[in-house]
Amino acid sequence: MFVSDVAALGVSFDIALARLVALTGNGMLTRLSADAYAVGAPAGSPWMTMSCLRDLITRPDRAVLVVRWETGDLIGEPFPVLDADLTLTPAGPGAALLRLAGVYRARTGEAGHQVATVTIGGFLSRIAETITAAAG
Repeated sequence: MFVSDVAALGVSFDIALARLVALTGNGMLTRLSADAYAVGAPAGSPWMTMSCLRDLITRPDRAVLVVRWETGDLIGEPFPVLDADLTLTPAGPGAALLRLAGVYRARTGEAGHQVATVTIGGFLSRIAETITAAAG
């Protein structure tokens, strides 16, 4: 199913970009991914086995990070749970927007829409809180 969410950041685009770069470089974004997946996934779901991040692509007034989450299926094969773009854009002086848009694949028997909403909303909220709360 297609998923999207947006978070307003109370810091400028330049500050948010620097902090997003730091999150991708220190492993924190991978940890935030695993935490969000663990909270949103139903009991008994496989653990997230991988969170892949592509290089952050920056353009004037835009930065895009491609994210992929995978779990193992019942026989241990990789199962892609999320393929999404995180896009950072300015939202005026001292503000920025972080958008997530992509595809969330629910497992058979999961309440897909509910799981995706909780998981993706939690992921974006964790990133936004980390970016806005980071020390200058």
